[in-house]
Amino acid sequence: MHGWCPIRAGVKTALAAHHNAVALGSSPDRWTVRQPFANLRPRQKNVSLRYLEVVLRPSSSLPGKSGVHRAARALVRLISRAIPVVLVASCTTTSPHAGSGVQPDYAAFVPARTAVLPCRSWPDSLGLAALPARDPTGPASEEICRKFNEVVLEGFSGQPFMKGFAPRLVEQLVAKSPRPALLTEMQPLLARRPGDCSDCPSPAAYYVRSIAPRVEWRQWLSDFSQHVRGADALLLPFVVWTRDERTDDRGLKVARRSSAVSMLLIDTSSGGLIWAGARDATAANKSLVGDQVPNVLSAPPWETVMDRMFVASLWRDYPGRQQL
Repeated sequence: MHGWCPIRAGVKTALAAHHNAVALGSSPDRWTVRQPFANLRPRQKNVSLRYLEVVLRPSSSLPGKSGVHRAARALVRLISRAIPVVLVASCTTTSPHAGSGVQPDYAAFVPARTAVLPCRSWPDSLGLAALPARDPTGPASEEICRKFNEVVLEGFSGQPFMKGFAPRLVEQLVAKSPRPALLTEMQPLLARRPGDCSDCPSPAAYYVRSIAPRVEWRQWLSDFSQHVRGADALLLPFVVWTRDERTDDRGLKVARRSSAVSMLLIDTSSGGLIWAGARDATAANKSLVGDQVPNVLSAPPWETVMDRMFVASLWRDYPGRQQL
């Protein structure tokens, strides 16, 4: 499905069908294979064809296997000249404008073994567009991360099609592997580099545009999968920002706390983004008491922010997730 060309697959299917028939002692005059275009991404669906018909006709002058191969090559040349836009579009990778939910390339993909890593703060160096003033490494982020870890594990509970390895098990497997420092090696691979996205609106968009294309990152994912029981997906929870502020708006005192979190589900075989989830929440206390000042007005507890943030919609459209 990922990096997969429907046209090429149709030709291969036709060739395989012909070879099987020859082995059984029959060789029909006509081979027709219909390859659905259901897996094409939205921008490719302007193609008027509902399916591709691959028709191979072995002629008397080009008998048997040789004739089919030549016909297949001629068909590919014809298609490449007639509809080059389809060929280019069907072989591209995930769109750089990633948002929340399942990404187009993974519409029918459900990971079999998802490795979950502990929550971490979104790296301060990986700036996002319109990111509010924040304290990414303070006590609030640590408190929210601890709660986020519990929320992630609870999210897998009772879900028959969501199979995963908890962070503690992942750490144990890596510690016993030939690469015990594998998890430590990950952080530098996520560091900002010259030319990285400067206007990405979300962690998902930043990942797709700036991190996923890195060769060494994809190699790390491959090594990680090898040492963690063949995990085909990696789930990374992030606290993107926290904010604790107090204001005075013409006598209205406000003590406000807010935070945003994100989850990235990553394909360990290609580095592609499978799914992204995100949510933010705010809680505020307000007062019109004249003798109070903003620094004295108590802020709402972080638990209130987390209760509003860690809700079912955070998991919306997660692959294989059932609404219980």
